[in-house]
Amino acid sequence: MSGKDVTVKKSTAISDARPDFLKTDKPAGNENVGAGDVQIPRLKLTQKLSPECDQHSPAYIEGCAPGMIVNTVTQEVVDSLNVVNIFYKREFAVYTKREAGGGGFHGSVDTEAAGWEMVRELGGSPDSHTVRETGKHMVLTLDDEGNPTMEALMLMDGSKIAASNGWNTNIARIKDVDRFATVWNISTVTQSNAKGSWFNYSINFVGYVDESLYKSAKALYEKVAPKVAKAA
Repeated sequence: MSGKDVTVKKSTAISDARPDFLKTDKPAGNENVGAGDVQIPRLKLTQKLSPECDQHSPAYIEGCAPGMIVNTVTQEVVDSLNVVNIFYKREFAVYTKREAGGGGFHGSVDTEAAGWEMVRELGGSPDSHTVRETGKHMVLTLDDEGNPTMEALMLMDGSKIAASNGWNTNIARIKDVDRFATVWNISTVTQSNAKGSWFNYSINFVGYVDESLYKSAKALYEKVAPKVAKAA
C-alpha cells in the first residue's frame, strides 16, 4: 500500500489531547534512544544581531526581539522565567572567529590552556580562533504555577560571566541547603559602554522549593550532574 492510498480522518483517528488509554508507566519504542540521541534545550539571551530576531533569517522566531530569552528546542520566547539551578561547571569553549570563516563551535575543555591546545590542533591561532570562559548552568525550568517543565542549559560567557559568577555567589550565601533547593527569576537588563549596548541577565532570588519540586530537582541532579561534569 502506498502513502497516497492512506486516508486519515483527524476527527476519528487523531486527537489533540492524549486519550487515557494511551497512558503507561513504561513507554515503549524509545529503548535505543540514549543521552547522545536527544538535544538538551538551551536558554539563549538574544542580542540585536541574533538570527532569531532577524525576519530574513531561517532561524527567525515570530515575536522574538533583542533582550528576550529563547528556548532553542521549543522555540518559545519569554521576557523572564523562573528556574531551579541544578548544577554548574566552568568550561572553556573554542570557536572560529566570524571574521575567519564564521563562528564555528569546536568543543569545550576544562582549562584555557587546553583550549588553546585545541586551537593549535585545528591549525588555528589567536587571529582565527577564540577561547571563551563559559559558565555552564544546568537548570530546571518552571511554569507560571511553579511546576517543573524541562531541563535546560544556560551557557554564560563574555559579559555574562559576571552574571554567572554573581549567581554562584548568591547561591553559596544561602547556607545549609542544596544548590537546587532555591528558585530564581531570570530576566534581562541593558548594559552599555563606549562601544555600544547589549543585553545581560538579571537573576534574582524568588524563594525555596517545596518538597515535591525538591524531589524533582534532586532527581534531575542525580541524572545529569555526572554527564554535565564530563561533557566536553
